[in-house]
Amino acid sequence: MKRGWTNDLHPPLLNPLNRRARRSSDQVPHVGRPVPGYDSREDLFRGSIGHQPFPLGYEAAKASLDRSLARLDCGYIDLMLLHQPFNDVYGAWRALEEYQASGRIRAIGLSNFTADRVLDVGLFNKVMPAVDQIEINPFHQQTEQVQGLLAEGVVPEAWGPFAEGKFGIFENPVLTAIGQKYGKSVAQVVTRWLIERGIVVLAKSTKPERMAQNLNVFDFQLDDDDKAQIATLDVGKSQIISHTDLAMVRKFKEWVFNV
Repeated sequence: MKRGWTNDLHPPLLNPLNRRARRSSDQVPHVGRPVPGYDSREDLFRGSIGHQPFPLGYEAAKASLDRSLARLDCGYIDLMLLHQPFNDVYGAWRALEEYQASGRIRAIGLSNFTADRVLDVGLFNKVMPAVDQIEINPFHQQTEQVQGLLAEGVVPEAWGPFAEGKFGIFENPVLTAIGQKYGKSVAQVVTRWLIERGIVVLAKSTKPERMAQNLNVFDFQLDDDDKAQIATLDVGKSQIISHTDLAMVRKFKEWVFNV
């Protein structure tokens, strides 16, 4: 019988619309259950995040990785990200390098790190991060950061590509006008804009019709005028969370993640 692995708390992952890029996480309990219709583990892409600032350092990071592998129960993790740019990043990164070398993780990367910090981690350790997952959306376009990552061969991945649905993004007149031009939704316009910039899009939805929309973005291209119009929406700072705000850094010190 064909088998696959996914998270039993996320039934939309079973939808055939999402077969191209089936991705799930171990951040909820009871993961790693078989999925009918899949030939092997290779049919699924498994990613996870090692939360910071807790656990801390090399040993605690290894313990967290062991828990993730046990929860997923699928042999290996395709991509593991170190979640926050705080505390003993070097120690945690060396744990990720070790698990990658042993085959328990295929690729390792970072999340919420600026490009200079990504380069710091890569140059002063053994492995350059494969991915940096950062907030990127029309209101926070991160042009300089994205260019810096691409120049170093690091893949930028956008979390919050639709600004978490805030700030009227789905009714934005610039984005809706571009969508009407191509017969596409705002979400499709934003997704296409990110793809054309060389950015992986982390678009989350529990609705099959929106999953279908997320995939249906390869039959049009934005022109220079479209891109210029979208560029005017950039406010130059995060609208969700800032990792360089001193008060926010203090909050991270207080937070404990259940990992």
